Amino acid sequence: MRKLRWILKDLMDAPRDLYRLVKRVIQRGKRGWSDEDTWGLDYHLAPVIRDSVTFLRNNHHGHPADLTDQQWIETLSEIIYTFDTATKILNDEWVGLQNIKGWKWALHEEHVQRLSKNFHVMTYEETKRYEKGWRLFQKYFFNLWD
Repeated sequence: MRKLRWILKDLMDAPRDLYRLVKRVIQRGKRGWSDEDTWGLDYHLAPVIRDSVTFLRNNHHGHPADLTDQQWIETLSEIIYTFDTATKILNDEWVGLQNIKGWKWALHEEHVQRLSKNFHVMTYEETKRYEKGWRLFQKYFFNLWD
């Protein structure tokens, strides 16, 4: 009986869902973003940036003048790591200590153990790498083209 109720609810929502999908596709085609993207712009952009920088890393034909090709690949990998981590944080899979109120208190072992039952609690090294990727993204923002 419960399944039937969900099937009926899904059928009733189908016209509205189809309308929203078509509207979203048209808006993205016309202006590059949709109204719905702004409901969670961080949630929308993190995987877009991660995936497009991954494509750039794997298909690039040049690099900034101050870097070698290998350094550019490593820089892009750090940026990818940061936006992959951001996606995990937004999906409530990971938690960064810097995102916890009173995070210095959170470094106490028992608190970390309690958190880690539900989330991956980022280590100090992961947090530093995450922050490094943000700095590199900012530094090389105008070089993210091919």
